[in-house]
Amino acid sequence: MVIVMNRVRLRMVQTMFFGIISLLGSYTISISSGNENELEILGDSDFESWYSDSKWNSSEIDDYESDISACKMISEITANDSITFLILAASWCKDTKTELPKIIKVMRDSEINSSSIILSGVGRDKKILNDTYKYLNITHVPTLIILRNNSEQGRIEEFPKICWEQDILEIISK
Repeated sequence: MVIVMNRVRLRMVQTMFFGIISLLGSYTISISSGNENELEILGDSDFESWYSDSKWNSSEIDDYESDISACKMISEITANDSITFLILAASWCKDTKTELPKIIKVMRDSEINSSSIILSGVGRDKKILNDTYKYLNITHVPTLIILRNNSEQGRIEEFPKICWEQDILEIISK
């Protein structure tokens, strides 16, 4: 379900028509308070939709140079393991704007299957709309939570200690 204030009429029709489908799967809600800079993306999204809706520059993804050897190890570990990467982000947050491209680049360079990645936008209250993960206590964004067999293995909040790929590797190597 997508609602963008400057495209309300078209999106309202989509919302009414596809509203039931959103209960069965992921959904994205984009709300603008009338100021394009105050856009909030709430709910589950994918990288391409996030960048399209937020109007962020996706070229920043390629600007980050990930540690290829660490990404290769991440790829090898996750290939035969039930690991989910839950990324909680906020379109209004400057830290998300600088760190999300790095996370995306690490996911791509590690060849993580998109079905193993959940990107979910949160509002200023940091509440998660996805019922499956509402129990998680989110205090900072972005937060990357690594789940193994649906159980939290570890998390990186706001900024990594070393770098995204090294911190991810440390968590999944446990």
